[in-house]
Amino acid sequence: MNIATTAAEHLQTLVRLTNTFKAEPAKVISVYSVSDLLEIATKGVKMPLCGIMYEGARRKESEGGKQVGATAELVFSLIVAFETSVISKRSDLKAQAQLLLDELRNEILGTRAPTGHLWGWLLEAPASPKSNVSVYIQRWSTTSAVTPKKAIGSTL
Repeated sequence: MNIATTAAEHLQTLVRLTNTFKAEPAKVISVYSVSDLLEIATKGVKMPLCGIMYEGARRKESEGGKQVGATAELVFSLIVAFETSVISKRSDLKAQAQLLLDELRNEILGTRAPTGHLWGWLLEAPASPKSNVSVYIQRWSTTSAVTPKKAIGSTL
């Protein structure tokens, strides 16, 4: 399985999962960075807004430090933007953000990626805000086999 195809399938799965939770954001979109989402958020789009970003893949190693075949860990971030001018207090914003992040986590935790591996929750943290928009990131990973296009040992 090639990583580009696998990443695209995983991205679609996360979009589907994030579109099902109760505290539904106005829109779920694929983005390339936090600043990409912030640019969209500051253009009058209804919030909360959820961006899903593919962060890349890395070779997965076994517990003993030995490499396990061609297995990769694919990492994705859910970036949630909130309009802070609507929320009167910082504590209110934090409470709203935590409720939405809980919903996202509960929706994804225990589900399987298209490769059949479980999604693993890695991190949840605030990101750099911009003007009247606050941002929180939730990072997830899953495992995927990486296979060459041509058989190993074959010639061109």
